[in-house]
Amino acid sequence: MHVVKTIWQRGRPPTGVDPLMGFRAPPELRASIVRWAETQADRPTLSEATRRLVERGLLAETTAPDQRYQAKASESAGKAAKLAKELGLKAKK
Repeated sequence: MHVVKTIWQRGRPPTGVDPLMGFRAPPELRASIVRWAETQADRPTLSEATRRLVERGLLAETTAPDQRYQAKASESAGKAAKLAKELGLKAKK
């Protein structure tokens, strides 16, 4: 008869595959993340909401500047044209 010895591992068993990232956030930042999560249709947890916001921030950072500001530039150009028209200015050619 063979005796099998069980080796116990210490600590909590692993809960996920990805490495853990932790950070300290002031109460105002945490509250704004919670408010954002409450506006989402699937009501993500605080951790999931933080992950999504970080991903959105990184995506916005990698987007070409002309794509990010194209709408704002178009709006500004329209306002400038309207103001020039009101002031009776003509565009230079």
